[in-house]
Amino acid sequence: MRHTGSPAARTAPREWSERWPRVALFTGGAAYAWFAAGSRPFTTGGDALTAGAFALMVVLVAAARAGAGIPAVSRPGPGEGRLLAWIVAVICVVGWELVTLVARNGHLFPTASDLYNAVASSRLAKSGVFYLWLLLGWGLFGR
Repeated sequence: MRHTGSPAARTAPREWSERWPRVALFTGGAAYAWFAAGSRPFTTGGDALTAGAFALMVVLVAAARAGAGIPAVSRPGPGEGRLLAWIVAVICVVGWELVTLVARNGHLFPTASDLYNAVASSRLAKSGVFYLWLLLGWGLFGR
């Protein structure tokens, strides 16, 4: 007989009623990414879809924290190692952009925008990039 506190009971698969909000969130995010990928960048519609995704993320994170009883200001800051990793990542990305902009030899040193434009020629790939952007936002702020 298993006790409720046993490891097997804690690792049992969740009921559908517990999983469906997460499944709906990720499925809705994929649908939103597909819809947003059909817009032209730097247009009013494209900017509105991007801002809408950001606003929706803020609402979902606030709702998730309120439902979990976690005040938004009580979240502990990242550990020293995580902060250092983010600093290194940001320095690498900004450094790469600056070097490629100065070199401006597009086929040898493409900028991130050049790489994105190559990917964005396909709606499926563009929606995949947009979906990854949504997942990154959820990973950074939604946990």
